[in-house]
Parts: sequence; C-alpha cells; structure tokens
Amino acid sequence: MHRSRRAVLTTLGGAVVAAGTVTAARHDVEDRGSRTDGAAARTRDDDPEDGTPDVAWTFDPHETLGRPATADGTVVVSGGGPTSTRGRLYALSTDVGEVRWRTDRIEGIGRRPSLVGELVVLPAGDGLVAYGREDGEERWRVDLGGRPPRVVAHRDSVVAGIAGRTYAFDRRGTERWRSDAGDRPAADGGLVVVTDGDSLTALDGEDGERIWSTEVENGVTETPVVHGGTVLAVDETDTLAAYSEGDLDWTVEGERPSGPAIDDESVYLATRDDGLAAHDRESGEAGWRHPDERVTDLVVSEGELYTVRIPRERAGEPTPLLEARSVESGTPRWEREVPGERTPVVSEGTVYVGGGDLRALR
Repeated sequence: MHRSRRAVLTTLGGAVVAAGTVTAARHDVEDRGSRTDGAAARTRDDDPEDGTPDVAWTFDPHETLGRPATADGTVVVSGGGPTSTRGRLYALSTDVGEVRWRTDRIEGIGRRPSLVGELVVLPAGDGLVAYGREDGEERWRVDLGGRPPRVVAHRDSVVAGIAGRTYAFDRRGTERWRSDAGDRPAADGGLVVVTDGDSLTALDGEDGERIWSTEVENGVTETPVVHGGTVLAVDETDTLAAYSEGDLDWTVEGERPSGPAIDDESVYLATRDDGLAAHDRESGEAGWRHPDERVTDLVVSEGELYTVRIPRERAGEPTPLLEARSVESGTPRWEREVPGERTPVVSEGTVYVGGGDLRALR
C-alpha cells in the first residue's frame, strides 16, 4: 500500500461562465429552433512562439453558464441567472461560435448537459429532458422524482443517478435498466460505477448487471472516477483509493480531496501542501511533483494536462492562469490569464474556458 503526504485533489466539476454575445460579431438569438445568420469574426493574432493559443471566439449572453459539452462540431451550454432555477440551453458551432439555436426558458435547469449521439440531454425539472442536437427541439423527457446532478453519456445510453438509484435510458428515452446499488454514476469502457456511500459497485453498462462490489470502510464522499478499469474514490478520512476488479490497489492520504485527473499512465493530484503531483496509475508510486503551486482545477485530455493555477507570487487577488502542461514532467508549456477559477473542457485541439463568458482557445 502506497501513501503520499497530505493531498487535496481538485474537482473536475462544472465550469461557471456567463454568456449571450459572440465576439467579435454579436448574435441576436431568436426563438427556439431558429438559427442566426452569419458567423462570429474570429479574434486570432499570430501564434506566439511558445504555442499559447489565441481566443478564437467569445460567447457572452450575460447569464451564468454551466459546464459546456462538445462533440462533432457543436458546443452546448446551459445558462440562467445566478440565483434562478430557470434558464436556457444554447448550441453553438465550435469553429466560429455561431449561435445555432436556444431553447425557451427551462424550469429547474441543470448545469451539465451531455451530448449522446444526435441528442443533448440535460437534467431539468424532476428528471431529464432531451433535445435534438441539430434543431433544439424537445425529443423526450422522463420523470425521476427529482433532478439528478448530472448526466453520463455511456456509448448509446444516457445514465443518471438520484436518491440511491441509477437509471440507463436509450436514445428514445426508453428505460434500459435501473440499479439500486447506488447513484453518482461514472462510466468508462463497459463499466458504470456507482456508490451508495458505503460501497462501490461496478455494473455492466449494457444491462446493469453487477460485475463486482466492494465495501469502503470509511465511506465514499465523492463521485467515483473510472478509467481503463481503474476506479478512484475518496473516503471520509480524506484518503484517495484506487481499485481494480473490486480489489484495493493503493491509497494516497489527503486533506479534503475532491477529484483526480487520470489517463492511461498516471493519476494527477492538486495538493494544497505540496502543489501538483503525478502518481503511477497502477502502483500509486509518486512521480514528478511541482510544490508551492496553488492549482484549483485540472483535467487531462488529448495527451496534455490542463490546470488552472492561482499565482502565489502575485499580491491581492491575482487573475488565475490557464496552463497546458507536459504529462511526463508537469512542466508548463504555455499559460494565459483566465477570468475565474474554471475547469477547462478540451476537444479536438480547442480549449473551452469560462469565467465572465465562454471562450474558445486554439
């Protein structure tokens, strides 16, 4: 069993952005299902020698936005007032930020839409609602007795958990299976992993059948993370544990850990006391470490580690820095200021980051 020094893992959770206009050209968005004419002018400069990306476009509808999702040339994001439960879902083109459609006001709107094939599925009201990705028209909705915190896209299924139960629906909104093994699902490969707070259970994503289950002595406090057969979970003693096939592989002690980033080789941790660190995915052995760095968000995507860091060397309330780092050494390759501590979303060479607006960097 491997244990590191005290660690705080940063959350991979939702980006909060405010949005409505697309810079440099403004789009006046019309009713649901309509499209705007033209496309936003891109605001790129010559690429710096260090590879720092430019702002390709900015979307600002003057609302508080949730974490975007993107696939196949479309980025979707939900928006609403900072204290309101009503809001809209927006779809934009990934290339120039053109607003393709927006919905009418949605009651009880969630902040984390998910793209599943030709659908955009969103927690809303007392369950889930699905819209066509191309036209924004409502396709179906299901009542789960409450709004789940998020939707997980798993192959051709929509998976969501609430009140101790996990549900899977096909693209028509028909229930495929349900499980009482827990909620807070995470998915990768053929696995859907859920927790009831006392245990972890791996389910077959096709039929919901139980593959393995293991008790967690000190309980599970966070949504598990699963990648390549490795399941990561945080317990009530602030310890991160890695499991494979239900067996405990290694642990790392921490202080209020909330969510690691993981790829085929490593688990990346943001640590309050020791900065940013990487551990071997299979053994948990410590690799590189960058101490004295205050990292608030991190995500690994497309072979690169992206972090949001608060500069310790700057007085007052410094503007956070979005950084792209080498996964082999953790060394920053480029950095640029971002207006807020937000988790980036990376897809096909573009980094989407929020703050006072939604920006596409490439």
